[in-house]
Amino acid sequence: MSTAFPWLPVTAGVAAWLIAAAPAAAQVPPNEDWHQVETPHFVVTFPARLEGPVVDRAAASAERAWELLSARFVEGPAGRVQLLLTDHADVANGFATPIPFN
Repeated sequence: MSTAFPWLPVTAGVAAWLIAAAPAAAQVPPNEDWHQVETPHFVVTFPARLEGPVVDRAAASAERAWELLSARFVEGPAGRVQLLLTDHADVANGFATPIPFN
């Protein structure tokens, strides 16, 4: 092995470790107390701390969407659709920049 770049294997190892860790951070917390509510077309899975109006509203909204969109389906999904509610991450659903680009 060449001694010209002795730091290269360490740098490559750290980079590989960081790249592999990113998908793991995107997962839902496994230690949560998960509950489920079933509607005619959905199974809503959520942490126990969200139980109440948030889950009821999500389930009702999903069923309303099903009623509005089901006429446009060529073929609906087999079984119930899984709907996962989480609040473990603060991620903006969008992007803003102070630099105009139009």
